[in-house]
Amino acid sequence: MKRLINIILLSVFHNILLYSQTTVFQDNFNTSQGSTFTTSGQIGTSSWYVNRSGDDWGARIDNGILELTNDATTATNTDGWVFAYVNTTNFGASFNPTLNQNTQKVNYIFNMRQPQPNPAGFNSGDYGVAFIIGSTGNSKTTGNGYAIVLGSYGTDIDPIRFVYFTNGLQTNSSLNNLITSSAPLNDIGNEYLSLALSYDPQTNLWELYGRVDGTSSFQNPADGNLSFLGSVTNSTYTNVSLTYAGAYWQGSTTTNKTAFFDNVSIILGDIPLPIELATFNLEVYKNQVKLTWQTATEVNNYGFEIERKYNGPSDVSNNNWEKIGFVQGNGNSNSPKYYSFIDKNLLSGYYSYRLKQIDYDGSYTYSDVLKVKVDYKPQILDVKNYPNPFNPITKIYYEIPDDG
Repeated sequence: MKRLINIILLSVFHNILLYSQTTVFQDNFNTSQGSTFTTSGQIGTSSWYVNRSGDDWGARIDNGILELTNDATTATNTDGWVFAYVNTTNFGASFNPTLNQNTQKVNYIFNMRQPQPNPAGFNSGDYGVAFIIGSTGNSKTTGNGYAIVLGSYGTDIDPIRFVYFTNGLQTNSSLNNLITSSAPLNDIGNEYLSLALSYDPQTNLWELYGRVDGTSSFQNPADGNLSFLGSVTNSTYTNVSLTYAGAYWQGSTTTNKTAFFDNVSIILGDIPLPIELATFNLEVYKNQVKLTWQTATEVNNYGFEIERKYNGPSDVSNNNWEKIGFVQGNGNSNSPKYYSFIDKNLLSGYYSYRLKQIDYDGSYTYSDVLKVKVDYKPQILDVKNYPNPFNPITKIYYEIPDDG
């Protein structure tokens, strides 16, 4: 009898960190600096400063969030922009603002949200939002550097993009696309987002990750799972000191509009990022179990060890896991990949299976555990010899059960 266990696990591996991390900057904005918007200079006693253009633009840290707005005062709304920034030279001593001089990976993690359903981008009067990873200047019209941006002119499709820019975020044409994100962040409006960007100074490899948190609030980007959105090798401005980093928002006179940022962290070291496991299935046939699984994305995936434990005919729990096989991974992938493994010649009883996903650096994670019962009774063979009695030659007729 054939039984199919088709268990869809819309789940993601959570990596176990085996390497050290150093947080060089972190702010969850839980310390209010007052309800009044800052239009120039330091925001209260925080690490954040404001530069702007336009009489009604400003920023504040209040209600557990960083807000950038075109409604900072009672003045009439004007076309303009606001940049709330920190000075990267004040980060921890192990961080170098010249990115390629760092000895470990540099990771930028943050939340971002803007209110427009179809942000047009960065031409004058357009709405566009950005987190500036690093820049040599602190205004819209100065500085070279990198940013994660949302807003595209002339199209209804608005993906999250990783760009480098020259002489500020002056216009849409001044942004040079490095990564245009794939699903699920290939068309974003006013959703709340969790984003992460990793830079490897040894290879100049950038990797972008993200998640849509919904339409009402942020989740902490350090919790849960982020999808791999793309990667690129680029060194355009990694050899210059990028002194300023932070939140940017620009817009027009139409209505009062506010952008939000939260949970900003800059971390040195290997941050575990997900292998997204879309399905993990078991199929039982007689005395064998076939495991099949599918990944949606892979990052540095060396492969999967298949582990099994036998709980006996009475399903007695134990922790006697054993490795029974290995399946090679696909390294880095942003498209579905399919895998399978067959466990043969099993005794009747209860079995548990799990996958151990291993990265190239040796770090690993476990999948959820699937349990199955094998209830196979092999055919009893009636072995007969002919002729009987025999001496010195006989013929024995027998039958071998298939899949044995």
